[in-house]
Amino acid sequence: MSAPVPYTVVAPNQRQTSEYLAVAKLINKRQGVDSLAFQSIGVAMQNPVETSRVVDSIMGVLNAGQQFDSVAISLGQRGEKSWISANQYQAQETINPEFVELFNALHKAEVGKLSTIKLTSGTTVIYKVVEKKQPVTLYDVAIVSNQLKFSNETYNTEYNKFSQYVSSCKNDSDMVKKADAPGYTVLTHENLLSTDHNIGRVDPRTGEPMIPNTRSIVKWAFSEATEGSISKVYDENASNGMLVAALLLKVHPQGYLDLASVEGQVAEQLNRDRKAKMLIDQLGDAKTPEQALAKGADTLSRQHINFAVPVSIREFSEPALGGAIAATEVGKSSAHPFKGNNGVYVFTVTDRRTMEGVSFDRRAQENQLVNNYVQLLQKNSYRPYTDVSDVLVQKAKVQDNRYKF
Repeated sequence: MSAPVPYTVVAPNQRQTSEYLAVAKLINKRQGVDSLAFQSIGVAMQNPVETSRVVDSIMGVLNAGQQFDSVAISLGQRGEKSWISANQYQAQETINPEFVELFNALHKAEVGKLSTIKLTSGTTVIYKVVEKKQPVTLYDVAIVSNQLKFSNETYNTEYNKFSQYVSSCKNDSDMVKKADAPGYTVLTHENLLSTDHNIGRVDPRTGEPMIPNTRSIVKWAFSEATEGSISKVYDENASNGMLVAALLLKVHPQGYLDLASVEGQVAEQLNRDRKAKMLIDQLGDAKTPEQALAKGADTLSRQHINFAVPVSIREFSEPALGGAIAATEVGKSSAHPFKGNNGVYVFTVTDRRTMEGVSFDRRAQENQLVNNYVQLLQKNSYRPYTDVSDVLVQKAKVQDNRYKF
């Protein structure tokens, strides 16, 4: 099969799970890289003149040899190395024009060279590409999609067929066995919580539920259903071409889940603990990176560790490591190897500094934490509330009835 050429148009196509018919046209193809790592600082002042002045000042400091992440942190930004892949770019349903601008600029940039780009929003980004991976071909594709809508007659026919299927099922085995002929899909949702807003799995590409608008089924499960009962047909997603019914397989009594329900998570944690113990035994009495290196460990250095920017090792957050470092004096090493989220660690603290012009204000920090949490609670989601509700249920004996509303 030959590679597509610019301005090729493909035939209309519809995915089985999509409500849209799409036509695609290849506009351009060019060489890029599979993934790249970069550092960036964003500058947005009250007017273009002030923005330009600040950008020139920062560029001057960077060109004079200051470390990129140090300058970023002094400006209240992270400045750490971030990775972006072609897959991240291509998998997005819609793409922000500014993201396209930055993505294209990063792919054209030379490794190690400081550059700037002024985005359409007025923000100027100072960036430096620090690493590029395997070359790949990137495609620019224009897609025209048209929503497919069904008639009332079609809806009534499909609703009646689905209702007959639901009424003919007596248990979960019936549901699975009888779903093949009409082409229905049976999904399992284990350990449903009253704080869950939807049932069914989450689409890994978008992070959105594949069956939205099913809060009414959650309410049914917690207020009406008993083990083995089957719900009525819910048509809240009829406009998306979905009718939904549910069967309640099991009710967990109040308290801890039984082992069978969390077997996978427990097994994973036990495996991590076993691996950690093996590595700790392998390191023995090693307390410093040099001693650990002699016993087969990897070593690396981290700068500018603080509580605002958690320690990240190979893209895994290690809060225990940050806490241990904070409690260790300069020139001292860890007392013994200890387990983190994704490895076993020893360390030596080589330096500790206070940022110039920054002083600790307890009241200001407390207010900032409160404001951050209030913003989190204001998001349109049930999940952010779970930390608060868990404390209220466990400590204050408050009954959680939100699933009823």
